[in-house]
Amino acid sequence: MSFQCPSCDKALRQNAKSCECGWELKPTISAEKSSLLGHSLDHQCTYNDHGSRCRYPVNFFEPGQTRSMCRYHKKHLGNAELCAKILSRSHRDTDEEYTERSNRETYGEGRSKLEQEIFDRLHKTVAARREEERMAAE
Repeated sequence: MSFQCPSCDKALRQNAKSCECGWELKPTISAEKSSLLGHSLDHQCTYNDHGSRCRYPVNFFEPGQTRSMCRYHKKHLGNAELCAKILSRSHRDTDEEYTERSNRETYGEGRSKLEQEIFDRLHKTVAARREEERMAAE
């Protein structure tokens, strides 16, 4: 069985750790270290497909859990094709790209409604507030 390079979509052998285009499989925590951390929280998504583990972080642990899945694999667990794409993307994304996309999906393109409301209350001028009140009264 083979899988596609997350960067250029070229077919790679099952245990490939790199591609001609420059993509490299980033290492996950070693089995030796993992056994030492058996009682601590594992913050890396546990989704695994043919030995390739998702690199995205876990966003929520249920009470008593020490391992879990990232927000994307939890949401789409029943869709194998989409889960495989998420896995490939986790190996292609930098930490910054993941964080930016995660925040955009959580809060929208800019601020969340609450953040925008707080910002508006703190930064609107008195004149702007009066104008809004006047418009609302009409």
